[in-house]
Amino acid sequence: MVVTNLDCREFNLDPRAFKYIREVLKAGQSLSQAIDQALNIEAGTVSTYFPLNIDSSALHEFTWGGKLTVPPETIKHFTDKSGKRFMINPQQNTLTYFVKVMHAYLENEPNRCYVLEEGTWEPSDPCMQGRKERYFLVEQEIYYLLKPKDDAETVHSVLDGVWQTYPPLLAVASIDPISQLRQVDGYLVGDKALLTQLAENVSMIFVGAYDAESLLVWKPSSRPA
Repeated sequence: MVVTNLDCREFNLDPRAFKYIREVLKAGQSLSQAIDQALNIEAGTVSTYFPLNIDSSALHEFTWGGKLTVPPETIKHFTDKSGKRFMINPQQNTLTYFVKVMHAYLENEPNRCYVLEEGTWEPSDPCMQGRKERYFLVEQEIYYLLKPKDDAETVHSVLDGVWQTYPPLLAVASIDPISQLRQVDGYLVGDKALLTQLAENVSMIFVGAYDAESLLVWKPSSRPA
């Protein structure tokens, strides 16, 4: 069980966030590495989103969760047939809040799109077979694409999928890669030159942190038009 319906606000982070983002990018797939090469991360700003009552002194512990308090009423207790007692302690995260943020951004920025890096699954995995219309391939790497016309339900479905890839990477680019993709055996396929072009046109990135409880949001100090 995951509890996601939280009212959040922005918390600005200090330069320690730059180091964490660099580490995530260097460990990621081809898009992450292209962004690491293309962006001056240290020249931007980083923030995160959590509920108002969060302990902000712990927000620079990027690799640790436990920032969100679990409401006691959501904790479930049960006993199995042998008499052993178990407890299900639901994880909380800020997924629903970020869905609202991202959907609003897509609606207000018609010339931009989201590219989301899938770090767990491969195209041959059964769970990916019914989602081919939502992603493109670069070699065997999967990249989801969200466009301005996508509704909130679609944004939620895609974001929920990559949220479980820890740490996820989401890039907001000012170009639409669709025209540069080709059909191969039922898949949309691009190349690494496209990923480099996307990286060079990034206006914002979201990087997973806090053991999947929230995301870091990087923006350049002056956003490109």
